[in-house]
Amino acid sequence: MVNQKFSVLIYFLSAILVLILSIFLYKIVTHIYYVYPYDKTGISKYTCEQTASINSSKIAKIATFSNTNNKTPIIGLNSADIVFEFLTKSNGITYKAVFSNEAAKNIESTINLKNYSNEHLPILNISANMKKAYIINKKATSIFVNFNEDITSNFLYEDGDYYHYRGLEVDKDNNTPVKLTNIIIQFMHGNIISDKTLASPVASGTGLLFSNGKAQDIKWNQAKNSQMKITDQKGAPISLVPGPIWWVFIDRDSSVAYD
Repeated sequence: MVNQKFSVLIYFLSAILVLILSIFLYKIVTHIYYVYPYDKTGISKYTCEQTASINSSKIAKIATFSNTNNKTPIIGLNSADIVFEFLTKSNGITYKAVFSNEAAKNIESTINLKNYSNEHLPILNISANMKKAYIINKKATSIFVNFNEDITSNFLYEDGDYYHYRGLEVDKDNNTPVKLTNIIIQFMHGNIISDKTLASPVASGTGLLFSNGKAQDIKWNQAKNSQMKITDQKGAPISLVPGPIWWVFIDRDSSVAYD
């Protein structure tokens, strides 16, 4: 009888141990899969079909292209994961391009590369199946951003990609048009205070998301030194299609038109 009770106890303890080990292994596997899906390259270009998140504390590289004009090609933008575009009083149109460490190796040596952690970027879901989500939204195959009377940034949607134009000329990167799949336009009052945190003079506002040739109204908010949050008009998380992101910051004196 004693041996039988002892056997039951051993069986019970063994079952608990197996359960604990199973939970432990499950957490390890899911942690690796969800937190470090792009560990080798830092920030992914989102060209895969796998659902992912833009947010990661992994260190990448950021390059600054200042005082650009409509005639000079900006070499390197085609290999960027994210391109931030904004107007400054001193340098005119400025691009901040974020690269994975591998992609950054191809940037010309004259461009200053710094380490960049995207911990302040919002969490944006990446999904390959976005057609249904954008059916109800407005057509947006031509996008015109007017920073002022002299400076514009335009996009044309063709064959599943947006092509970037500066003025009336297509922006070329090593004789290849710069193309992307997502465009975020963020309306602010004034300029970016910090390109590291993407902070602005105001803590919230509105914007537009362009993907798959469609436009979607969005809202954004960001407390001081915290992660930005971007949602749709009802407060639900938004999703992007796999591919590079072009992110434009404009103030209240600028305008956006699309059709």
